[in-house]
Amino acid sequence: MDSNVLHWVRLKQAEISEISRLYPIVTLAYAQSIDGCLTLRQGQPTVISGSESKKFTHQLRALHDGILVGIGTVLADDPKLDVRLVVGESPRPVLVDPELKLSLTANVIKSTSGLIVFTSEAAPLEKTAALQALGVEVQVCGDQDGNLNLKEVLTKLYAFGIKTLMVEGGVKILSSFLVSDLWDLAVITIAPRWLGGYGGVGPPLTDIPLIDVQFEVAGTDILLAGKRL
Repeated sequence: MDSNVLHWVRLKQAEISEISRLYPIVTLAYAQSIDGCLTLRQGQPTVISGSESKKFTHQLRALHDGILVGIGTVLADDPKLDVRLVVGESPRPVLVDPELKLSLTANVIKSTSGLIVFTSEAAPLEKTAALQALGVEVQVCGDQDGNLNLKEVLTKLYAFGIKTLMVEGGVKILSSFLVSDLWDLAVITIAPRWLGGYGGVGPPLTDIPLIDVQFEVAGTDILLAGKRL
């Protein structure tokens, strides 16, 4: 049976697509503990969600043209960023990596095709050439200090044909999209456990509400979704 939250995401994507704009529909998606932590320690892989919500995450990936993470997530988890647990087309992987720390043997290069890496003018030219030789699309959207322009990233992704984008992590990237108001939907998996670790998304003392809120249970986890006000 199809998830109510997935059905809601499809409907919202269709509604927003009617608005004339030149950047993708952005969904922030991540798993957290009850106390809002995404991991035990920064840079340490931590399994938070259960098997049912993991399957849901792969279904959610299949609803998007692209999936974006930061280099911290890749260095910590070495993810494949594809669709495996369900039938569906894998989104195009996108990486934000200001200094090109990406390993040439990373899963995101080996297991998927069409990787787009957004970097800055601080990136080593030799590493850029090595990645391009592996078929990676390297785009410069940042200055010599390693600061990236996320709005320019979204504009370029739209030009690549990515009309819907799922931003999956980590904390720094999710927070950057959130506070820059460069998002449309949020889908959060809440696991019934306390971590007391690293997190959460967004800076302290930030009040950013969700509207049109949806939720459902997936195994032992809660799926919470909402739209930007």
